[in-house]
Amino acid sequence: MATRRGTDESPADKRAGANRAAAEHYLPPLVALVGLVLLIVATLLTGSLGAVLAGCVGLVLLAVGAAPAMIARRRRTVLSLLIVIYLAVIAGVTSYGLIKKTLPHPSLAFRWQYWTTAARAYVDQPVTGLGRENFSPAYMRYKPAASTEEVRNPHNLWLNLLVELGPLGLVGGALLSLLVVRRTLYSIGTADATQATRATHETDVDDRLMPAQAVPVAVGVLLVHALLSGTPFARAGVALVWLVDIGFKWGGAFALAAWLLYGMGGRSAGRNWLTTGLLAAICASLVHALLSFALLTPGGLAMFALCAAGAATWAQPAEARVIRGSRLMVAIVGAGALVAYFGLILLPMSATAAALDELDRAARAGRPLAAAERVVAVSQHDPAAARAAARTLLHMAAQVDDAPADRRREWLAAASECALTAAKRDPLDSGTRALVAEVSGALARFERARGNDAAADEHLESAARAWSEAVARYPTNPRTRIIAGQAWLALWQRTHDVGFSDVAREDFERARAIDQQRPPNDVVRLRQKELDEIDSGLRALPPVSPVPASAPAAE
Repeated sequence: MATRRGTDESPADKRAGANRAAAEHYLPPLVALVGLVLLIVATLLTGSLGAVLAGCVGLVLLAVGAAPAMIARRRRTVLSLLIVIYLAVIAGVTSYGLIKKTLPHPSLAFRWQYWTTAARAYVDQPVTGLGRENFSPAYMRYKPAASTEEVRNPHNLWLNLLVELGPLGLVGGALLSLLVVRRTLYSIGTADATQATRATHETDVDDRLMPAQAVPVAVGVLLVHALLSGTPFARAGVALVWLVDIGFKWGGAFALAAWLLYGMGGRSAGRNWLTTGLLAAICASLVHALLSFALLTPGGLAMFALCAAGAATWAQPAEARVIRGSRLMVAIVGAGALVAYFGLILLPMSATAAALDELDRAARAGRPLAAAERVVAVSQHDPAAARAAARTLLHMAAQVDDAPADRRREWLAAASECALTAAKRDPLDSGTRALVAEVSGALARFERARGNDAAADEHLESAARAWSEAVARYPTNPRTRIIAGQAWLALWQRTHDVGFSDVAREDFERARAIDQQRPPNDVVRLRQKELDEIDSGLRALPPVSPVPASAPAAE
C-alpha cells in the first residue's frame, strides 16, 4: 500500500525542515535589518546634513510598512500630506533665507549663495533656461565676492531644472516625480489582494526573482555598462580596476539584493515592506535633492528609475500583461535611444579620445601640428578638446628649447588658433579666455626676444584684452584680476596710454577689495606674495590725476 510523501519522515528530518523554514522566514528580514543599521552608521559617518535628513525621512516613511491596510484606505490623504509637508519645507527654508540673508548651518549658508546666484542667472534666460550643464559660467559671472566656491550646479534639483531647462523643465520634473510617488504609494497594500486573487485562481506561480533570472540580468547590466560607458579598456590595468571597483562591488550588492527579494517576495507582508521601502527611498532621494544634484547624475537617476520601476510593478497581479503595442513602443524607443547614444555621444567621444592619444604621441615625437588640427576637426563642438590641443602646443613651444624659432612660432600660432576655437565653442567660460590670454602673452614674449617689438606689442594688447574678457566672465576671481592688471601695466609701460593704466589700477584695487570681503582664514585668500604683487603693480602705475577744483565732488 502506497503511503503519502512525508508520513514516514523521522523527527530529525521534521526538525531540520522546520529549521530551514524558520531560516527562510526570518533570515532575510534579519539581514535587511543589519544592512539598514550599517547604512545608518555609514550615513552618519559622512557628516552630510542632507544625507542624514533624507535618511530620517526615509526611516519615518519606512515605518508605514507596519500598517499597509491603513495606508491603502487613506492613500489620497497620505499623498496630500506628503506634498504639503514637502512644499512647506521649501517655503520655510526660502523664507528664512530671505529674512536672514543666509541659512543657519555653514553648509546651508554656501547653498544659499548658490541659490541666490542661480536666481540672478535665471533672469538671463527665463523661458528656455541656460541649457544643461551651463550653470557654471553663469555662476562665476554672478556670484558674490564673499563666495569662495566654484560650483557647476546650484545643488537643488528644482532650481537646477528651472535655471537650466526653464519653466517647462521644472514642471516636467515635478510631474514625473509626483507620478512616481503616487504610483508607489498606491502599490502599498495591494499585495494582500494579489495574494487573494492568486489563491482564488488556484495558481502556484512563483514570480519572485529567481537565481536563474538574476544571473543573466547581472551579467547583462555589466556588459551594457562596459559597452556604453566609454571605459578605455585597452589601456593597461583599466580592465582590472573596472572589474574590482565596479563589477565586483556592483555584483555583490546585486546578489545580496536579489537574495533578499527572493526571500521576502513570496509573502504579502514581505511585499508590503519592500514596496514601502521603495517609497521611502524615492521620497528620501527627493528630500536629498533639495540640497544636492544626485538625481541629475547618471548613477542617481538610474537608482531613482530602478526604485520607481520596482514600485510600479512589484505588486501587480500575475495575470497582468503588457499589451503588444506597448512592447513595440518600448522596443522602438529603446533602439532609437541606443542609436542616438552611439551616434551622438559614444562615437564622437571615442574619436576625440583617439585623436588626443595621437596628439600625445605626436608631441613626444616633436610633430604636434597635424595631430592638433585633427583634434580640433574631430572634436567638432567640444571646447575641452580644443583647449587640450592649445595647451599641448603651448607647452611644446615653452619646453622644447632646441626647436628652431620658426617651428616654435608655428606651434604658438597653432595654439592661438586652437584656443580661439575653444573660445568660440564655449564663449562664456572664463578659463578659456584665460588660455587665449596665455597664448597671446607667450607670443608677445617670443616676438620681443627676437626684436619684433611691433608684433610683440600687438600680441601684448591682445593678451591684456583677453585677460579682461576672462575677468568679465568671472569678476570675483582676484587672481585673474591680478594677472590682468599686470598685463595692462606692461602695456602702459610700452605706450604710456593713461587708459591702460586706469584699467590696471582698477584690476589691482578690485582684487584686493575682493580678497578683503572673504573670511580671514579661508584657504582661497590671497597669499602674501600675491598681495605684494598688487602693491608693486600699484606703485609702478602713474599717480591718479587730481580732480580739478571746479569739478563736482563725487558722491
